[in-house]
Amino acid sequence: MPARNFRNVILCDHAYADRLSNKAIIAGVYSGDILLSSVPGIVRFSIYAEYIPDNDGDQVITLDIHLDRKRVAGGELKISGGIAGVPAMLLVPPVEINIERPSLFELRAYIDGGRPVNILKKRLIVRAEAVFSNPPPPS
Repeated sequence: MPARNFRNVILCDHAYADRLSNKAIIAGVYSGDILLSSVPGIVRFSIYAEYIPDNDGDQVITLDIHLDRKRVAGGELKISGGIAGVPAMLLVPPVEINIERPSLFELRAYIDGGRPVNILKKRLIVRAEAVFSNPPPPS
């Protein structure tokens, strides 16, 4: 399954579907590298993605999280009644992973047990001096 079947893969603080509209709600998007204030530490995140099946029917998508090419977490999502060419919304609930050192984060997908496809890569880097919130000076 080529990576072209996945689009809009987003790593964020939280992703879920609105109960009334079924629209995706995506909060706290990680753009670019993920800046860590220190290591070791724990990073909590969710994943939003769209998957476009090549075939109609049910499919199982296995997602594995790798740090420096070592699997550290994973799980399965099932698409029921998928339609070829029609995007399916994938929402991964919040996950916590322990970060021991600056690392390369990779998200790999397997469709129905097939070959892995890398669908997201991000560097986890330490920026102790990074300013995450800088209030305005007092007046």
